[in-house]
Amino acid sequence: MQLLQITLEHVRLHRQLNLPLASGITVLEGANESGKSTLAEAIHRALFLPARTAGAALNQLRTRPFEADPTISLQFSADGNTYQLRKTFAGSRGSVSLSDAAGSVLEGERAEERLAQLVGASAVRGGNLGRLRERWAHLWVWQGQAGVDPLSLAPATIDQERLLQQLQHQAQTIQSGFDQQIQQAIRQRWSLSHTDGGREGRAGSELDRALKAEAKAA
Repeated sequence: MQLLQITLEHVRLHRQLNLPLASGITVLEGANESGKSTLAEAIHRALFLPARTAGAALNQLRTRPFEADPTISLQFSADGNTYQLRKTFAGSRGSVSLSDAAGSVLEGERAEERLAQLVGASAVRGGNLGRLRERWAHLWVWQGQAGVDPLSLAPATIDQERLLQQLQHQAQTIQSGFDQQIQQAIRQRWSLSHTDGGREGRAGSELDRALKAEAKAA
């Protein structure tokens, strides 16, 4: 999948934003609280949150004060086709449409189901924010969560094997034996300094001693 264009309407700070994306890498820059994270989160919401979601997941998308229902549109290419996705998040009034270059248009649940096929992961029903953040967790780094080990998440949410198969099939990258050695080394180093539950400072580790020294100095 390649994102081609993003349009936000009444999404937090963004009353109206239309952003075409470069064919290569796109870098966003701006002052704090200018809406960079909102833009990244809006893409994720459009891909994995059903349009008829209510509750906190919906409220977090709304402008303050509330003016209109938040709407996110994505143009993207996938499976050799170009698609236009439009989602308006409004609880039971929410709507979604997905059209392709041939003029075929899907709406409602049929659109949500086809989108899930294209992204390779089902939408998160019920607006569960914890589960929502796990979608594409192997590719997505949330603000303030860069230190979270994605390997600690449920295998179904990481889906590393499927990702690797897709990349190899597309001949874009192949994981070498050296890559696997690096991954194993990272896991081993993590286990030396963290508990099985993921807490920093396994007893007797260098990190544990450093944390105790820091606490004592304070």
